[in-house]
Amino acid sequence: SFPRSSNSISYDTPGTTGFFGTAFVAAGEGVAGNKYVGGRVGYRAGPLFAVVAYGQTQVTGSIDAEMLNFGATYDFKIVKLFGMYSTTEVGAAEQKNYLIGVSAPVGPVTMRASFNKMDGEGTISNRSAKHATVGGDYALSRRTALYANYSKISNRGPAAFTVATGSALVPGNGSSGYDVGVRHSF
Repeated sequence: SFPRSSNSISYDTPGTTGFFGTAFVAAGEGVAGNKYVGGRVGYRAGPLFAVVAYGQTQVTGSIDAEMLNFGATYDFKIVKLFGMYSTTEVGAAEQKNYLIGVSAPVGPVTMRASFNKMDGEGTISNRSAKHATVGGDYALSRRTALYANYSKISNRGPAAFTVATGSALVPGNGSSGYDVGVRHSF
């Protein structure tokens, strides 16, 4: 998705299958963080969905933030695989993210697992972490399901990522947590 920007214009190609694309431009009007240009192209047909996106935001008069993403899913019916790679650069700092995952329906249960690795470089982004999650859903009906997930994060260096919002963590330490609940779609 694209950022929310004032005085912007975007174009989406028509159609729901095959190749597609989006272009997005926002005027900066002298406000830091408002000037943006970006786009994405992709392909969707049958079990394959793949997309590449690029965006550039002017942070200050001389520094831009650039983001590049590649992502794909493939549904084998008995298992669905997905992966993503993204890189963000702001001045001399760079962050790279890698994600792989799988989901598999087994009767009324859908099992999921994913692994994410983040590598940061540069003066303000030398944080690295690994994040693994396993979980599943149990369908009670077409719109209601029980769910349970477990996540673990391993931080390196000054990274202090947590699985719980608002919890404080000593940089370099790990974090883990779980969630259980009921989801209902209206």
